[in-house]
Amino acid sequence: MRQMALAWAPSDCFFFFFFTSGTFSIVVSNDDGTEKEVGKYVGSGSFGELALMYNMPRAATVRAITKGSLWAMVSFSKSVILQIN
Repeated sequence: MRQMALAWAPSDCFFFFFFTSGTFSIVVSNDDGTEKEVGKYVGSGSFGELALMYNMPRAATVRAITKGSLWAMVSFSKSVILQIN
């Protein structure tokens, strides 16, 4: 299976992602342009909340390495939820 990048650094953040199945690799770029895997999500988890909350570029790239179930919440939806609560 070909890997698919879901969110990449240093892109702007518009989504908060969460998933209920699958395996996802967390990768950062070194100064020399090479990539290093710094973590892995297996089964369930979430990412993107810090970049979304603080309006900062993403710090890492996340790639799907197996099939999985992924959900994404758009940033303005999160703002509306926070305003209602």
